[in-house]
Parts: sequence; structure tokens; C-alpha cells
Amino acid sequence: SIVDPRKVCLSLLGTWSGPSWIPEKSTLLQVLVSIQSLILVQDPYFNEPGYDPSDAGQQARSKLYDKQIRAATLKVAILGQMKKPTPLFEDCILDHFRLKKRRILKQLDEWESSEKEDEKKKQASEGGGGGGAAASSPPRRAFNPHHLVAQGGIRSSAK
Repeated sequence: SIVDPRKVCLSLLGTWSGPSWIPEKSTLLQVLVSIQSLILVQDPYFNEPGYDPSDAGQQARSKLYDKQIRAATLKVAILGQMKKPTPLFEDCILDHFRLKKRRILKQLDEWESSEKEDEKKKQASEGGGGGGAAASSPPRRAFNPHHLVAQGGIRSSAK
């Protein structure tokens, strides 16, 4: 699981209960496969023991978790690395954002659409879809992906 934007909890890393790192046997590949299969999936929230995807309350918590992870990804993994790339990997990081610019913007657009849809559903369930102040004010936006390009965040050419 991801506890906060800078901490990944896996039993293999010794940050979660379960089998942990064995210096003579464990490999970086195990860590990467664990992250890929347990965290970088459609609904990582439900990989926690005892979390039931058929429970409505847990579905809502899963959506909130996804929203928090998206915001942290944007803040730390995207904006943080564009503004202040890790020095040793700066060229690689900037090339990555330049080469993957369209895919990243597409993903951000998908996240933004999902946010808007969730906001519409929330307003409808609260009875706010029929006028008044709630209907006249635009939904809050966590980010505007197109500002990344407009402000030179995702560079159109290599540094």
C-alpha cells in the first residue's frame, strides 16, 4: 500500500507485516514485481487483507484512495520531477516527459474527467443538480493538465 506520497509499504521491504527482505535471497526484481502487481493495478485498495470490493462503504473509500494517489502522483512523480529532477537522472527524466507527453496528458485528462463525473454523481445524490448555488459554481478541480504544457512543464524538446 502507499501510506503517503513518499512511503510504499510492502512486507518484502519490512514496512508491512508478512515475509520480509532476505539479504541472501531477495532481489530488486521481487520489489518491482510486488509494486507492479499490488500497487500499480486498477483497484489497489482492495489488495489489502479483508477489504471487500462488494461493500459499498469500501468502494467509496477505494475511490477516495484512488483520488489521493492520483493527486500524490501528480504532485510528487510528475510535477516534482519536472520542477526539480533527481540530478543523476535529470536527462532521462526530462526525456521521459518529452517522449511520453501525449500519454501523460491523456492520463491527466482521464483523471480530470473521472473527477468531474464523480462530482456530478455526488451533486445528484445530494440533490444539488437542480439549481441554486451548488449548480452555478463549477466543480473544484485538483489540477489542469493543460497548464503543464502551457507553463512549459512538459517540455516539447530535450533540455
